[in-house]
Amino acid sequence: MEDDPGLSVVELWVNRTLEHAVDALKYGAEGLLGIHWRTREIEPQLTALATFCWNNTVTSTAFWAQWVEDEFGSGPIVSQASNIFISVDSFQLPRPVNWINGPGGLVINTHTWEEESVHYQFVDKFVTLRSLVQGVSNLVRFDFWMNTFLYMQAVAKTECYWGAYAQALGKVFDGSRNPAQRRDNAKVTVFPVRESLVEQVGTMLSYLQNAICSTGTMGTVMNIEQHSLPYILDYPGNDLAALMGYIGCYADTANRDLDGYSTSDGSMTPGQCLSICKDKNFKYYAVQFSSYCFCGNSYGKYGNVSYTECNMTCSGDNTQDCGGTWRNSIYEVSNSELPISLMPSLKYSGNPRLIVPTARTDVQSTETFTQRVMILSEAAPSSVQFNFRPMGSNAPWNGVAMLAVATDRQVYSVELPISVLKTDFEYYIQATIGDTKLYFPETYPTTPYTVMII
Repeated sequence: MEDDPGLSVVELWVNRTLEHAVDALKYGAEGLLGIHWRTREIEPQLTALATFCWNNTVTSTAFWAQWVEDEFGSGPIVSQASNIFISVDSFQLPRPVNWINGPGGLVINTHTWEEESVHYQFVDKFVTLRSLVQGVSNLVRFDFWMNTFLYMQAVAKTECYWGAYAQALGKVFDGSRNPAQRRDNAKVTVFPVRESLVEQVGTMLSYLQNAICSTGTMGTVMNIEQHSLPYILDYPGNDLAALMGYIGCYADTANRDLDGYSTSDGSMTPGQCLSICKDKNFKYYAVQFSSYCFCGNSYGKYGNVSYTECNMTCSGDNTQDCGGTWRNSIYEVSNSELPISLMPSLKYSGNPRLIVPTARTDVQSTETFTQRVMILSEAAPSSVQFNFRPMGSNAPWNGVAMLAVATDRQVYSVELPISVLKTDFEYYIQATIGDTKLYFPETYPTTPYTVMII
């Protein structure tokens, strides 16, 4: 169904799935079991597996044509979109991520985007087909795949920008050993490259946010933010910020100059020491003897010395210097900051979205019906309401306010006992954000969502 190394981007394995199903049939298998982490992102191969159970002669070409029509509607879209899916099925789909200390890690790429972009031209072709799609439901499904492909393309572009950033930063650290000179060089050569990288990361995340529709997609967001972004932006950003806060090389003794806190680590860099001392609210930080980090609120009681005496390479990066023997490379926390344009935004700036990660189609007669939604918006909604009535009726809607269960993440929930619902029902959810109203399902008022009580 999907491979762990590619878990942070779309994987299309229809042809491979059908080949494996044929092999299973030859071995006398009487059933097929698909094992997977995600759902919406791998729906084509799940559908292919189910289709094979009814028609064991189905080919991937025939499957894609039928799947596209079911997803996006009939007309010219069928042949054009199915040809794109066929062209990138299974091993033909580029995979910009890999197993890097875990599933789906971004991989630094030293190629330019102009060189790499040829592998993702199918994405641009797919985007042009949107005007061929008719109907709200078909558009919702098309937009999911469009944003999913655009996100994968943006991942590959981000990796190229990351490679350019790493090269620019490496040249600074490979050049002059004078920290002041390194700082000036970084402002000229590294700052513009990092700014482009930060902007590209924002583009990548916006496409991913546009594709969120399930807990699986939300897991991809967490994977990228916790698994890859620290290596792309945070860790090298701390080392770059440390250059900005450099004060000088100072002598030290056993009675430590910076005596607030100390630690040693085999992966120490000035950036790592900055993170440690900043988290502990100290004013100054220092690296010494390759792997030691000291924090304090004052410095200099043993005097300063030439920067050339702080010439031991860092245990975490041999292109950087981390003090010397009884010598501290000292930095100021408050000056170890990067311009805001070089830091990723913590605010959501896209169009407001109402997301239902799990939409139930049935509920047991002995349980309470629970529905959660998430609002993706810079501004909080003024109201989120769950509206229901008996299925297929023209009765007035019963409105129930959904309660905030995680205000920092704008998650809302409603719980309704069967005694209130009484019978099979249909519903829609409305969120109001300023003058904007969002609905689930998007087909409301034509088609509400239905749930059966069993």
